[in-house]
Amino acid sequence: TVLPFTRIEPWNFSLYKNYGRKNFRETIKVTADIPKYLFYGFGKACHPEYKFQSKAEKDFAQICEEDAAVLRWMRPAKQQFKIYWNRQHDLYQPDFIVETSEHIYLCEPKSAGELDSSEVLGKTEAALRFCTEATTFNEANSGKPWAYLLIPHSDIIPMQRSFAYFATTYQKTKA
Repeated sequence: TVLPFTRIEPWNFSLYKNYGRKNFRETIKVTADIPKYLFYGFGKACHPEYKFQSKAEKDFAQICEEDAAVLRWMRPAKQQFKIYWNRQHDLYQPDFIVETSEHIYLCEPKSAGELDSSEVLGKTEAALRFCTEATTFNEANSGKPWAYLLIPHSDIIPMQRSFAYFATTYQKTKA
């Protein structure tokens, strides 16, 4: 069952010694260091600061910030959604939620080499089930439909890609 949540759950971050906060538009020369920084400067995000696990995630956030079609976006906190996969044993935490004027998207940037892994396929199935149930609820309550995007990291290129490109190219309808 999908129930509407009433608030956006907060994030709690810790900082690494010798690292700190960076504006999300700053280029991080050693991309392996991206997870060590806390990024700020967002205008459309639902939280003031985020951490990213990869350059692709940071770049996707930048695309969401700069694309006029994106109204709001967030990196949901661990407790934001209760989406289970792997026979309901494991919790799936989506990387991004993006809202446009017509839809809400659950977005998962993923390493291109992992797209067909059993873990990604299992999470995709759970995400699609969630989107179907959320859409059913929203349709009955004048809300927007939900859709799932599984995006290969190699195609996340700031200044060359729009959110509409991802929505039309990578929307999944089955695992």
